[in-house]
Amino acid sequence: MRFLDEAARRLGMTLRQLRYRLQKWGME
Repeated sequence: MRFLDEAARRLGMTLRQLRYRLQKWGME
């Protein structure tokens, strides 16, 4: 189960970065 926890955390971080970049592009 620890593997799923690690994968979920990495996925969340990736989604957060993507959202941040999308917001940045939207402002420009």
